[in-house]
Amino acid sequence: MTGRVRQSVALIAPFFGRYLRGRKERFAFAYATHLALEGVAIEVLTTTTTADAPDANFFHPGTDHTEPFLVHRFRVNAPDRVAYEEALLAVRRGVPAAPERAQALLDERVRSPDLLAHVRASADRYDAFLFLDLTAPTTVHAIADVAERSLLVPLLDNRSEEHTSELQSRQY
Repeated sequence: MTGRVRQSVALIAPFFGRYLRGRKERFAFAYATHLALEGVAIEVLTTTTTADAPDANFFHPGTDHTEPFLVHRFRVNAPDRVAYEEALLAVRRGVPAAPERAQALLDERVRSPDLLAHVRASADRYDAFLFLDLTAPTTVHAIADVAERSLLVPLLDNRSEEHTSELQSRQY
C-alpha cells in the first residue's frame, strides 16, 4: 500500500449524461469516466436539463448511482425568455447591449439555484472543483464560491479570451 489519499473532485457541467450527444456533453462524460478509472473520487454536479431544451427538466433531480461515479442532478428554473432573446438579438445586430441586457445573456440561460447552493454548501467537501464550459451560468456564478479550489477545463469552442473578462470581473 502506497498510502496515497484519493482526491475528492466535483465536476460541474451544465449538461451531463451517458446518452447526450453534444460534443461538450460527450467530453464531460468521457472525462468523468476517465477520472473515475484513474482512481479519483469524482462526483458530477449538473442540472436536470439538456442542451436541446435548457429550460426543461428532462432528468429527475437527485443522485444517480448508475455510473462508476455519483451524478447529482439539480432542477432548473424557467428563464426570462424575452430578456434573453432581446439581448441575443442586440448582440447579433452589433448593437451595444445595455448592462442589464448583457447580463441576461448569462443569467437567463441555464438557471439552477439549487446547484449553485449545493456548490456553496459543499465548498469544503471536495479537494477540487472542475468547471466545464466557461460561458455557462453554472461556471460563472458558482466559481466565486470555491475559487481557491477551482479549475477551469477549457474546451476548444469556449474562445476563452472573449469570456475571461466576465470571469475576471467577479471578485474571488
